[in-house]
This record gives sequence, C-alpha cells and structure tokens, in this order.
Amino acid sequence: MIFQRYIRETKNRAGKTVFNARLRYKEPEWRKWKELLRTVDSRNEANTKLTDLEVEIRQRGTTRLEAGKLTFRQLATYCKDNKYTPATYDADGTKLTGVRSVQAAHIALDHLVECFGDMNIMKIDFDDLAGYKKHRLSQKKKNGKPIKLATVHRELSKARRMFNIAIGKKWLYANPFKNESDEKLIQIAAERPKTNVLSDAEEARLLKAFEPPERQHSLPIIIAALDTGQRHSSLVEHLLWEHIDFESGQIMVTTYKDVNIKQWWIPMTKRLKKELLQLKLKRGSFLKPEQRVFDGAARNLRKNWEFARKVAGVTHVRFHDLRHTTATRLIALGVPIEEVARILGHSDVKTTYRYVNLNQKTIDKVRNVLDTYNDAVAAAQAV
Repeated sequence: MIFQRYIRETKNRAGKTVFNARLRYKEPEWRKWKELLRTVDSRNEANTKLTDLEVEIRQRGTTRLEAGKLTFRQLATYCKDNKYTPATYDADGTKLTGVRSVQAAHIALDHLVECFGDMNIMKIDFDDLAGYKKHRLSQKKKNGKPIKLATVHRELSKARRMFNIAIGKKWLYANPFKNESDEKLIQIAAERPKTNVLSDAEEARLLKAFEPPERQHSLPIIIAALDTGQRHSSLVEHLLWEHIDFESGQIMVTTYKDVNIKQWWIPMTKRLKKELLQLKLKRGSFLKPEQRVFDGAARNLRKNWEFARKVAGVTHVRFHDLRHTTATRLIALGVPIEEVARILGHSDVKTTYRYVNLNQKTIDKVRNVLDTYNDAVAAAQAV
C-alpha cells in the first residue's frame, strides 16, 4: 500500500482555525488514489490522526474507514472472504465458521452484485429490493425455465444477512428489509410447490424405466430414496460404506442441513439391502469404509432421472417427492407420526405433517371407517 500525507490549515464557518488531515492511499495495481479526510484543532492532532489512519489501514484494511462510502460490491466481497467460506466443524460436529454450500452462496451474491453493483449500501431501500425480486422473477435460466421463487428468496436471504453484518460492523444503521408497512419480501409459505406422492403403479413404472443397461446403475439410489425417505444430499453426498451395517440391517444417515452435523440410524429394507450388497460385490477389494456408497450410481443421475420420469409418465414428480412418498406410506401403514419424524430426521413433528399427503389408499380407508360407523349407528337406531 502506498500512502501520501497532507495537512492544510484553514478556517471553518465560525472563523476558527482548524487543520484538514488528508491521507491518500492506493495499491500499486489501482488506477486511482483513494483518500480519507479528517478535521482537527491542531497540527499535532492532524499528524496523530494521519498515523492512526495509516496504521488501521495496514492492519485492518479500509472497509471500516470508508463505511459511509461502502458499496454493495465491497460488502459482497467482504462477506465472501469472511462469512461465506467453507464450513469448519469441531470434534463434536458443531459448525464453527463458514457455510456448507459455498459455491451456491457465492452465486447468489454474484446475482445481487449484478443488480446493486457499486450502489452505496446506505442508499439501498426496500423498494430497490422489491425491484430486484420482480426483476429476477422475470428472468429465465439457461434452459429457458423461469427462475423459481425459492431461488430468489434464497438470494434475498443472503442480502438480508449481508445488511445485518454491515449493521454489526457499524457500516449501516438500519436494514432496508424493514419498512413501515411491515410488508415482507421473503414469504416462504408462497414458495412451497405442490407435493406429489407416487402410487404403487407409478412406482413400478418408474423402477422399470431404470432397468435398461444405460440407466440401471442409478436404480439403487431410487430404491434407497423410496425405502429410506432421505434427502438427495444425505444419500449421494454423505452416505459412506462405514455407515452401512448389514448385520443389524441399519443405515446411519448424515445431514448437514442444520447448524450441526446430525446422524441417526434407520432400518434397511430387504430390497435395498439386496442392491447395496450387489454394489459392495462390484467394488470387491477396492471398497474402502470411507468411500461414498453411491459414487458410481450417481453418474449421470440427473439425466437418467429426467429420462426415466418421461418414460414412466411421472414428469410431475420431483426427486424430493420420493421422500414425501415414503412419509405418506409410513403414516398410511400405521406408523406413528412421531416415529416417522425420527426416520426423516425432523426435530419438529409439524414439519413431518407437511410431508404427509392423503393418497387414494388413505382416502378409501377413512371412507370405509366412517361408512362402517354410520351403518352401525343407523342399525342401532332402527332397533
């Protein structure tokens, strides 16, 4: 960093003699100089102030000193370097710093920077953020599909956290997400898509669509999703061979969705055990406990899933709907919802309720129960 110091004696509006301490600074690769100006009462104070400013810039950088001039781009850079970094955990699995999905967070910040760029963060208001939301929802992805509301909400959540960080650093006095009308930009309830549950016939068609040789290697993941009700990340990214206990017929699930690493045991069905044993046999002596179970099965999974959905005629079903299917079936089969919540990894049963859909079997079951009750009442009254 290169510094230049200037002290100028002048008079203020009241006619009092004051000293303007001006510090100019730049990195060698910068095209222009930046400067800080402070006004004090004496030349000695001016020299002390310039020394203090230079020391702070050398030790902490210029962001805090330029708070009144801080742009959204600078704030985003600070957050990328200091907040949205790879997560670190202690020995107990408690997250200490950073975030789990760094790349996704950086992409969200990049979209925000495209819009707000070099705007002074103090000049960004609620209407600007509402305009961003409207603009993003009008855009389309590379594949031509519209941007989802949930995606825009995640980006706005990042912006809200950035402004809170700025407030904590005293770079900003109020979060622009708060307005007098109490209108909310992030409405999670509005983004929840309709959930779908596979019928027995639809499941049979879907599994059959994975039988051809070019897609057969992905079949174990689909069976695992249907028979465990676990998330894509827990199965594809975090399930290791050391988490599989063939003797007891159990699988240890790992999730990083919350602040801490969370692990719990779930049962292994017969058909899933068969698929896992076949995968283990194929690995042979190359299998290591720390390896991911579905490394090979995950190859071209997205492509295979999209093609199989079309062949099976279930294009309305998302991969996450397999989790809803499991929850709905377990409830329909009489498993208490509290136990279903434990299997799914939900800490709150209310979350599990959202996963349970009324399928045709449940509707018929309820109808038959009520019909039987009504017939019994009518028969008793007729006596």
